[in-house]
Amino acid sequence: MLKTEPDIIAASVISGYGFNGSSPDQGVFFFGLKALEERSGADQKAPAIVGRLNAKLSKLSSGLAVAAQPPAIPGFSAQGGFYFQFNDQSNGAYSFNQLDGLAQQLVAAGTASGQFSTLYTQFIPSAPAFGLTMDRTIMGALNIDFQQAMQTIAVLAGGNYSGLTYENGQVRNVYVQSEAKGRSALEDVLSYYVRNRDNKLVQVSEFATSELSSAPPVISHYNLYRTILVQGAEAIGKSSGQALAAIQQIFKQQDFNNIGYAFTGLAALQLSAGSASVLVFGLGILVVYLVLSAQYESYVTPVVILMTVPLAMLGALVFLAVRSIDLNIYAQVGLVTLIGLAVKNGILIVEVAEQHLEAGMTATEAAIAAAESRMRPILMTAIASLAGFLPLVVATTAGANSQQSLGTVIFGGLLVATVLSLGVVPPFYVAIKNLEARWFGEGGERSSDSATAAAANVSPQN
Repeated sequence: MLKTEPDIIAASVISGYGFNGSSPDQGVFFFGLKALEERSGADQKAPAIVGRLNAKLSKLSSGLAVAAQPPAIPGFSAQGGFYFQFNDQSNGAYSFNQLDGLAQQLVAAGTASGQFSTLYTQFIPSAPAFGLTMDRTIMGALNIDFQQAMQTIAVLAGGNYSGLTYENGQVRNVYVQSEAKGRSALEDVLSYYVRNRDNKLVQVSEFATSELSSAPPVISHYNLYRTILVQGAEAIGKSSGQALAAIQQIFKQQDFNNIGYAFTGLAALQLSAGSASVLVFGLGILVVYLVLSAQYESYVTPVVILMTVPLAMLGALVFLAVRSIDLNIYAQVGLVTLIGLAVKNGILIVEVAEQHLEAGMTATEAAIAAAESRMRPILMTAIASLAGFLPLVVATTAGANSQQSLGTVIFGGLLVATVLSLGVVPPFYVAIKNLEARWFGEGGERSSDSATAAAANVSPQN
């Protein structure tokens, strides 16, 4: 199946190893892609390739195989997506098959919801297992020490680290273990010899019998509870936060008895942060408001300037929706950046309007004059800024997803804020100044008589 993808140039398959524990019936595979410059098409991107592979791997009837992207932050997990711990809180009342059935019920409901690109568990409730039954009575009669016999069998069948050696200019590890042909079948274990207290060799088959049974190859625990790890990733067009909320909602809808859940890895950190982005955004607006209040010595004037922020937010969200980009962490950083970029236009208009207002103009005249005089600087700075952010919007190199998210938010928000601020800020300025005059007796629409009187007061005396 990997060979059917022309963009995969190398692959490696490792049997007996798994990200959630090693087992003879598990394995992992890695594959490398062509350089990003050679994969310009949308169907050549990593998510598209992984999606096609999963569609093919889902048709396998002999086992479960899933392709996943690397984690967003290396070190938090071996695979991308979220880790959902399905905890058995029944104190062992559920058998492994029953617990697996409940977890599969959750996976089936989540898959049917369409909120996830992948949702699966690697837990195997009943894999083939071999067991040795020791007859301690016979071992006592043969004068065999039980602990020593178990250590000998474990070393021969499983191996044991012995030390280091120096060979051909390299330091090598030394392991004691039976040869591969001497540990390929359970009968080989029965043919081993152990030494008794009389320093004689006794064959294992004389005091032990073998049997074939079934058991989970890996039994995981979380917070002392038996757990099944459910892994998943958000669907295309969905954010990781939406995926985490969806899996929690689906879990609650199933109404399991004595079953709990917990997130681990990067998902746990994301949930612990909560609505920190909203707090950061609010603090950003508050800081800008306080700085402007100190600059203009007014708590009302900054409100006019901050009117450009909702316009920028509107443009950013519209552009994200048009491009089907979720509100990820990069987009949230862009929203905070927009606060400073958006209020720039409002400052230019309000600053000149305040100067005209102090010169004797009415609020309406001051707003119109400010908008006319500041239109060219606003457009020039906006065009320069938009030209600078455009490469982020159309980025196709490594890290393109983060660059597109950040660039789309800033480009869209700045574009809409620039166009609408020229038509929204002046009328809002007039309305605020009239309210300020009505409530506090300052500013507002000045009569021609008061303007004339003000001019007369400053006329030179003879």
